[in-house]
Amino acid sequence: MKIISLFYTLLLSLIPLPAQTIVTNLDDEDDGLTSLASPADISLREAINHSVPNTTITFDSSLDGETITLTEGELVIEKNLTIDASSLPNGLTIDGGGNGDFVNDSATNNETRCFFIYDRLPFPDTFQTITLNNLTIQNGSYEGANAGANIYNRENLSLINCQILNGRAFGGNGDADGGGIYHRDGTLTITDCTITGNQIQGNRAALEVGFTTPLASSLLLAAPSPRTRFMAVS
Repeated sequence: MKIISLFYTLLLSLIPLPAQTIVTNLDDEDDGLTSLASPADISLREAINHSVPNTTITFDSSLDGETITLTEGELVIEKNLTIDASSLPNGLTIDGGGNGDFVNDSATNNETRCFFIYDRLPFPDTFQTITLNNLTIQNGSYEGANAGANIYNRENLSLINCQILNGRAFGGNGDADGGGIYHRDGTLTITDCTITGNQIQGNRAALEVGFTTPLASSLLLAAPSPRTRFMAVS
């Protein structure tokens, strides 16, 4: 019976979530079970990891104004995906756990970058399409070059009505990039967003754009991240 139970659990873990998936809790976990096994217990990490391409992830109304604090590392998006909190009047917050300093506390405080958006496929002209809507993405922390403490992006990313706050990028032999967002390849469209409080060690940079990638924007940059810095093409 134990073997049968384990086989059943494994089988359920292989069944993807539906193309319209609702996040129902604030936990940062992925227990490998999809909606058929636990339909009322879906975390954001599970929704991202187990969804099929072109899924729209929404949120239960009970999560309005709440915060998901990341404890299992960055959220990785490698496919066409929409994360839409527009039905929540007060939105939803994704918190990387950073405390505002330039020290790698990941071993003790679970500090992490919030989103890593890149499919890592060897075809640079094939881009995934990702939309993040009505999210506050804050307190991301990353040590190293090409950081993007809150968001690292190499796909076609649209940010709508989002706040990108208080990211910290540091290290990388003094070459940390993008306290808020690091964008390279693909396109980045920013609509009705606020990017503020993001820093790189020894400087202030809300947004780093590498190479000659298109950037469309309607955003507010506020102190202490008052500028967009464009990296030189190499």
